[in-house]
Amino acid sequence: MDDFISKLPEKLAIWYDPEYCISEIINNRKYHLFLNFKVQPLEVCQFIIEHDQYDLFQHIKNPSYDLCLEMMKKDGGLIEHVPREYWTPELLKTAVRSNSSALQYIHNQTHELCLAAVNSQGDAIQYVLNPTEDICIAAVNNVGMALRFIKNQSEKIIRAAIKNSPYAISYVHNPTRKHELLAIWYDPEVIQYIPHHTELMARIAIRKDPETIKYIHRQTYEMIKEALKQDTYYICYADLEILTPIQLEEILLMVA
Repeated sequence: MDDFISKLPEKLAIWYDPEYCISEIINNRKYHLFLNFKVQPLEVCQFIIEHDQYDLFQHIKNPSYDLCLEMMKKDGGLIEHVPREYWTPELLKTAVRSNSSALQYIHNQTHELCLAAVNSQGDAIQYVLNPTEDICIAAVNNVGMALRFIKNQSEKIIRAAIKNSPYAISYVHNPTRKHELLAIWYDPEVIQYIPHHTELMARIAIRKDPETIKYIHRQTYEMIKEALKQDTYYICYADLEILTPIQLEEILLMVA
């Protein structure tokens, strides 16, 4: 390297001085000048990674394994630019842990690697080529809404998803009444996304959160009364037209 530099004109040789390169990168952003050279100082390559200049990583010529590993700790999504001979279990796991989307570039996926990816970010389940039930459960335990990427939804997967995020009920392929009740139990606001909710669902939702009465399509006297017991403010959401004169009088007395 030193012999190579000594043969260069002074104006070019200065670009192989790490301190000068770093100064130019920081102050003048002259990345293209550095990247055009065949021999790239290790110190500058390390600087690029340490200072989060991720877009430059793909332009580093012949990066070392250690350099690639450090980059994977920063952003595993750049694994497509890492030479295949460096794709060790250690590097791959590091990549998916820092950026689970790295999994989409890895075709020889192991069970352990997929688990590491979904435990880091549940939505990575969309990149798993052969998802098993335990990998799917791990994914929805991390992000309940990851259920939208799961085609084969077992009862265990559905329940885990709803428990983590009740709004995942929207992505259950064939939701049962039990699934819908479970979602409402965990978060009564979910009832707004269940168009054909039953009276039982409505009463449970209102009991847990009286404001949910505004989402109930077919209110009853008992529902309105339950909501107002908790806070008379919610009369603004009550459908008073469904009440008989006697029921209406009783409700008005509650808020008087």
